[in-house]
Amino acid sequence: MAVSLEFIQSQLKAIQTDLREMRFAADVDRRNTTSLYNNLVAEFGTAIGGLDAKVEIGFEVVNERIDRLEARVDRLEASVEAGLARIDHVGEKIDTGFARIDRLEEKMDAGFARIEQLLSRG
Repeated sequence: MAVSLEFIQSQLKAIQTDLREMRFAADVDRRNTTSLYNNLVAEFGTAIGGLDAKVEIGFEVVNERIDRLEARVDRLEASVEAGLARIDHVGEKIDTGFARIDRLEEKMDAGFARIEQLLSRG
């Protein structure tokens, strides 16, 4: 079984041709993969940028709501303080009224005592 030199050369040329085709296909695949990777990175970058913008807008909305709530709390605190001041003022008036009632009771007691005194003389 003798293998001819020409047969071996033809086989080597066929192998070289197959290797060139494989190298060409690998180069095409590498370029396609690089392009796909770059496209994927760009899509993710766009998606992340959009998400970041939405999150930023969400934080702005939340911060505005917090500011409005803080303003409402401040107004409520002022109203409560004004109400408490009015209650204190009413309490002072009630205390003054009770003091006047106590003085009137004392005058009435003194008047009744005076009337009893006058009646007992009589």
